[in-house]
Amino acid sequence: MRTYGVQQGNIDLLSGFSKSKFYKERVKLGEKFYAVNEQQLIRNVMQAYDLINYNKAQLRFAEQLDSVYANFRTAAELRYDTGETGKLEFIAASSEYQQIQVLRQQAYDDIEIAKRALKQYLGIDQEIETVGLPYGTINFMSVLDSTSMANNPILQYSMQNAEVSKANIGVEKAQFLPKFSISYDKLKYNDVSGFSAYQAGISIPLWFFPQKSRVKAAKADAMVVENQYLEQKAITESRVSQLLKSLEKTQKTLDYYQEGALLLAEEQISTAELASKEGEIDYVNYITILNSAIRIKQSHLQFINQYNQQAIELQYQLGNL
Repeated sequence: MRTYGVQQGNIDLLSGFSKSKFYKERVKLGEKFYAVNEQQLIRNVMQAYDLINYNKAQLRFAEQLDSVYANFRTAAELRYDTGETGKLEFIAASSEYQQIQVLRQQAYDDIEIAKRALKQYLGIDQEIETVGLPYGTINFMSVLDSTSMANNPILQYSMQNAEVSKANIGVEKAQFLPKFSISYDKLKYNDVSGFSAYQAGISIPLWFFPQKSRVKAAKADAMVVENQYLEQKAITESRVSQLLKSLEKTQKTLDYYQEGALLLAEEQISTAELASKEGEIDYVNYITILNSAIRIKQSHLQFINQYNQQAIELQYQLGNL
């Protein structure tokens, strides 16, 4: 007669390695997912920070123009009051001055928008300020080890996802392996206790077809994930190639500005101011010359910002952030 007993069935000893490998790969996948979010956050913070500095540079330039056009408007008003010129020059000077005020306000508003974006990325509410240095290009080449995409965070995540799918195939295949059971019973015979019984068993799956289908499904999933990885790799390669070419193109444009266009713009502004004071040019030519110089300097700042945004994105794609 059985008084009490203990038993354990469905002991899965043989598939333990496959399951252990699967869960380890899942842990790595979680780590890769965290790395993707971290790298994206760093990229967003760097780009927002650079955008603040770009708009600050635009604001400084607008303030420089403010004094230039304020002097022009004052001189035009004086000439109009003395009857030296007609009202049209004064109206034109006032109009140009108002446009500079709009430019200043736009730059200020853009700074505030970029700051709000940066605070959102950092998860803070307090006011922030960037270092007030002259706006220039990022020297990303000093931290660019190579153009290898092995460290691309999204590519690494996609690769690890493929490893998880492969490990899952091993888990499904392990279900074909036998499982074990053991039991222990305490017995009493003819009112005499102290007898024990031990039993061990093995269960072998006899109906394989459902599990075969699950293995096939796991293989199909792994193939899909592998194709997704290859597709992501091709996308990343194309993106890196485009960024490298774009950076080269932008750098050539910046070289053009540095080697002559900026100096020409400064000379245009100073020469036009002097010629206007001396009465050597009329207000139409004066405005035309100033606007030409303004476009040069604004375009230069825009290309610096474009270069920096491209450089940050390239570092992100290469996993160098």
